[in-house]
Amino acid sequence: MDRKLLSANFKRDYVAFAAVVLFFLIIAGEVFIAFFIPMYVSNGSALAVQENRQRMVDSFDWMRNSIYRSSFKNDAVREEVELIYWNLNMLADYLRDNVDTMTPDEIADMQKDMDDMNRIYGQLSGGVYFNRGKKIQFNSALDRLSGKL
Repeated sequence: MDRKLLSANFKRDYVAFAAVVLFFLIIAGEVFIAFFIPMYVSNGSALAVQENRQRMVDSFDWMRNSIYRSSFKNDAVREEVELIYWNLNMLADYLRDNVDTMTPDEIADMQKDMDDMNRIYGQLSGGVYFNRGKKIQFNSALDRLSGKL
């Protein structure tokens, strides 16, 4: 063995070199953490946005498919359901082009609209519809007008 490797000077230099290397490794680790923790946090929020986006698309597809498969005997209910289906088809064109670029606020607004349409569809499925036409009685109106003349 070399006597130089066993000397106190070599051991002192070795320990000093190891301390300098450890110091720079600690600094590099802190810089790494300083840059990648914010990226990790933003990636977590991006995953939450993606999850909300997927939930919105799934509820949209479920509603569109369930309306497509439904059939109603009442003409007024059927026509109102067709209006909702037409609206969903228009939204499908919009979502096909823009679903990847939607902001969290837009996703929340779209989900609120989907919930409203689902509530209306539930009312229509229960037989409650909005198109309640009144029959006008022309004879009574003509009698009142003829009395004034």
